[in-house]
Amino acid sequence: MQAQLLGASSPCETVVLVDERCAVADVLLSKALAGPKLFPVRDAAKARMAQATEERPCWNPPEVMYIMYTSGSTGKPKGCLVPTSGVWHRFGWGTKLLGFDASDIFILKTPSTFDCSIPEMWVPMYVGCTSVIVPDGQHLDFEVVRETMSRSRVTVAHFVPSVLSLFLDFVSPGDLPALRQISCTGEALLLSHREKLTKKLGRALPLYNLYGPTEAAIEVTYFDAKDDT
Repeated sequence: MQAQLLGASSPCETVVLVDERCAVADVLLSKALAGPKLFPVRDAAKARMAQATEERPCWNPPEVMYIMYTSGSTGKPKGCLVPTSGVWHRFGWGTKLLGFDASDIFILKTPSTFDCSIPEMWVPMYVGCTSVIVPDGQHLDFEVVRETMSRSRVTVAHFVPSVLSLFLDFVSPGDLPALRQISCTGEALLLSHREKLTKKLGRALPLYNLYGPTEAAIEVTYFDAKDDT
C-alpha cells in the first residue's frame, strides 16, 4: 500500500490524474475539510487496485518512501517514486554538510505537497533536535513567520529565493539572533538575494543553495553562497 498526499489547493486536474494512475481505493480527509473520515471512493477504483496487485512485476523495486507528483509545468504531472534509501542518503549528506545537531531548532512551514518539506519534517527526528510548526496556511504571513522564528529561537530555516526576498522585507538588523543558516531551493538563487540577506539581518548569515528535481530525492547539489561569490 502506498499513500499519495494532496493539498487542499491541489488543482482538480491533478487530483483526477492521481486517482486514475494510483488506483485510489480510499481517501482520508483532514478535519479542516470534512472532519476525520475515511470513505470508499468507488468500486471501480478498488477493482483497479486489485488488478494492479495481481499484475505485480517479477522484479523487486526499491522500497518507496513516498510518491510526489510534479507541478506539471512541462506537461502532465508525473508521479515520482522516491526510494527510502535516496531520502536517507539526502538526510545523511545534508546533516553532515550543513552541520545539524541536537541543539538546532527547525521551522516547519513548507506545504507538505512540496518535496522540500520532507527535510523540514524528518531531519529534526533524524538528528534529535526541535521542530517548530507554523500554523497551516500561514507560511506566507511573514509577520507570523518572523514572530514564530524569533519567539522560538529558530536556528535553521528554508525558503524559496523569491519568498526569502519577500520575507526579508519584514526583518530588521538585530532580528532573529538565534538564526544561524538559511537554505534555498526551487528557484535560481541570485546575488541580490545574498546581498539583501546580509543587509536586512545586519550580519553575514550562511546561505546555502540546494538543487534537485523531484525525481532525485529532494536535493542532490550544494553550494555555499557567500557574500563574495
